[in-house]
Amino acid sequence: SPSLSLATFTISSWLKWETEHPTDIYRTIISKGKTPSGYDQNFMLYVTDDIKKVRVRVGHGASETYLLNGSNASDGQWHQATFSYDSSGGESVLYVDGILKDSQTGLLPAYQDPDANVTIGIWDGAVGGYGEWDGSIDDVRIYDRALSAAEVAALYQLESTPPVDPNSDADGDGFTYAQEIEAGTDPNDV
Repeated sequence: SPSLSLATFTISSWLKWETEHPTDIYRTIISKGKTPSGYDQNFMLYVTDDIKKVRVRVGHGASETYLLNGSNASDGQWHQATFSYDSSGGESVLYVDGILKDSQTGLLPAYQDPDANVTIGIWDGAVGGYGEWDGSIDDVRIYDRALSAAEVAALYQLESTPPVDPNSDADGDGFTYAQEIEAGTDPNDV
């Protein structure tokens, strides 16, 4: 979509690694770009099979930028990866689980191709598809601005809260969480 051909943006996704893939180096989480060259890649959030770290690649047309210092994603746990790219300020940052892992400044504007697809779980840039994700991906978000560090931390906190058991009785009044919500009462009111 042309509306997703962004110069300044934030990409966020939850990911869970399951297995290695013997023929691909890149395990693509989300990408936008349709050529084999990373130079013409708007963005790609991925994990490599060799070191299993969350990484980012942003193309500039004649060069590309990598953010390489993400956390190990092969521990079988859910992780949130978020990266922002600000073409006007020439800055990019990578967070894993709300914690800053890598940043760069003085960068060129991101390459934009309105005809390129946004893909989740595979890189559209290679012939026949490449970089299939072997695991789970959830809650992919694309923002048309660079989120601040406080916004990234808040997003992580918002999404990392475990779901409430509808049969629990947190306040001990004899009514389950689901019953209190249905009745319009506060399930945590002691």
